[in-house]
Amino acid sequence: MNEVLECLEILQFQPITQTSGFADVDGCSVKLSILGAEPTSLLFAFFVGTKPIAAPLQLEALPSAERHDLTLEDGFVWLSLFNLGETTSTELAESVRGIVAQLKTLGFEFDTNCGICGARETPIVLRDEQPVRICDNCVAARQRKTEELNTASFRRLLWLPLGVLGAALCWALVWVLIDLFNEWVNFGQQNAGMELNAFTAMILMGFGIMSALMAGVMGDQIRIGGSSRLISQILSLIVSLAAIALGEMFYICVVIFRQFGVFDPAVAVRFFVPWILDYSGGWLFLKFLLALCVVGGAIAGATKRITASWSSVNP
Repeated sequence: MNEVLECLEILQFQPITQTSGFADVDGCSVKLSILGAEPTSLLFAFFVGTKPIAAPLQLEALPSAERHDLTLEDGFVWLSLFNLGETTSTELAESVRGIVAQLKTLGFEFDTNCGICGARETPIVLRDEQPVRICDNCVAARQRKTEELNTASFRRLLWLPLGVLGAALCWALVWVLIDLFNEWVNFGQQNAGMELNAFTAMILMGFGIMSALMAGVMGDQIRIGGSSRLISQILSLIVSLAAIALGEMFYICVVIFRQFGVFDPAVAVRFFVPWILDYSGGWLFLKFLLALCVVGGAIAGATKRITASWSSVNP
């Protein structure tokens, strides 16, 4: 195993994970995965592109091993080596370079240009744990785009009222659906108690997830990021509580309308506090749990860091 590590140093491999790495070997992007330590078994992936070759793929002077597997698939030449035995690090490194030289003679062309803007002679970087060629300008452009996505903007804040309204409507809808479900299991009787069992627990869990997702969309509008993470959390808490209060008023309006056929927001505002105080302990506990889902979803949406996709880079 020490011979493999020395070979990685000779070829200047950079780590991807504890058992894999990548390197630029004479212009060819090469990825190495360690399949096993006892005996030492390796998997090399040489990126050769999708250009077809007329002759069948045959390589000579492969590293000495108990068994070789050589395939060409998905733009890569895959070489598996099982049980390297007494192969030295120098021999292994020279064999890898020799394979790259043979691939060139077979007609494979190694593209050293940036995969985004086409800049020539660009280094290899990791992209979704895969070694690809991307120039410094495109890497910097992606970093700038990422910072833009995680910086507060006036345009995004303009959507915040709609986010609050959507979260409030979602809150009201959840409790109206719970009322309808409660009436259904109690054969149409309104204001009946709800038995908590596995089925009703799953229903409530589903409502909680739905509320958290909706609140996450709301929290995304106030994402500031950077050193202002605490500010994002505080704003998320305030906005979440406002959305919950507004949603509860919507819910009270619906309940009054269902019972008396009158839709009057002023009445809902007037009876808001007495209505809340009239809830039973169990009902308040359920609302508290759902409120935690809303606040948690909003904070998660406001504090998460978004990484710009490579497709959005415009160097």
